[in-house]
Amino acid sequence: MRDRIKRLEIAILLTVLDIAAFENSCDVIWQGWPDPFWIRCALRLSLAVWIASVAVLWLHVYIDLRQPLREQRAVEVAGTADRWKEGANV
Repeated sequence: MRDRIKRLEIAILLTVLDIAAFENSCDVIWQGWPDPFWIRCALRLSLAVWIASVAVLWLHVYIDLRQPLREQRAVEVAGTADRWKEGANV
């Protein structure tokens, strides 16, 4: 469980650092290259890739944190099935 918490902490840290870097540099970059259309498209594309990578990171963290709940449910279902088998020998 500690590994899952550590991964969550790393995801939070990376997200906060990404947002801080974006806030500090986006305006400067956008104003620095205002004329060429292809540069603005490249900036938008890089922003889309960044958003997609953050979404994938958080999806992995979400699935990783949900895993113990699934394992717990599987144990509960297995225990219930065993109890039903014990009562069937009557």
